[in-house]
Amino acid sequence: MRCRCGHTFSHGNQDEHESYALVNDKVYPVFIASEIAVQHCQDDESRAAAIARSSQFVGFVLECPQCSRLVVHKAGVEPLEFYKRDE
Repeated sequence: MRCRCGHTFSHGNQDEHESYALVNDKVYPVFIASEIAVQHCQDDESRAAAIARSSQFVGFVLECPQCSRLVVHKAGVEPLEFYKRDE
């Protein structure tokens, strides 16, 4: 994934940038119930399916280490949104 300034975010190096999970308030209770359901799974197959269901509610916010833009991915929404600080 690339920021508008040209910086490339690497999945292998999470230490190079700040990242945050993003969950819409409207689906937060469903997300939490889904996360709790993961803990009650008895086997790896059902646990993987529960994690996949839960992950559909999660987007992310990244802060570009080069230009400080915020890159926002809302769960289930394309394209990415970019926000730059007012000077």
